[in-house]
Amino acid sequence: MKVVNLEDITKEELVILIKDDGVGFNPQKSKIVKSGNKVIGYYTVHILLNRLTLEYTLLKEYRNHGYGNLFVDFVTKMVEDEYPSYEKIYLLINYANEVSRNVAIKNNYSESKDYDFIEKVLEEMSGYELLDKDNEKYKQNKQLLHKL
Repeated sequence: MKVVNLEDITKEELVILIKDDGVGFNPQKSKIVKSGNKVIGYYTVHILLNRLTLEYTLLKEYRNHGYGNLFVDFVTKMVEDEYPSYEKIYLLINYANEVSRNVAIKNNYSESKDYDFIEKVLEEMSGYELLDKDNEKYKQNKQLLHKL
């Protein structure tokens, strides 16, 4: 899997991204993911109340075909590499999407206990839940600093 720029996809692929999930794809912020030469989804990072927050979409045609775990693992690692100074990664998941929640849990996300943050986010985005996980790059950097 790899992240590609908007310029690296065809107009047809862009239409698929927008039609598949017309609400979440943001051409200015979202990062497009390809597997081989096929666009399979995208992710978007938000810094909400100084917290690293992620949402992702795996295109419908790739769901239930073994891509979910690989996709979430890949996206998480990309976000960890790009944002190593954040202790946690918060993941926004639609309440109705039990499969996505299970995939996130398999990738070491768990129900967030940051209740103040949850309350503030869900005031604006009802219908979602927040999971979180430790940012492995943050942990590695912290360990390196302790050794110095």
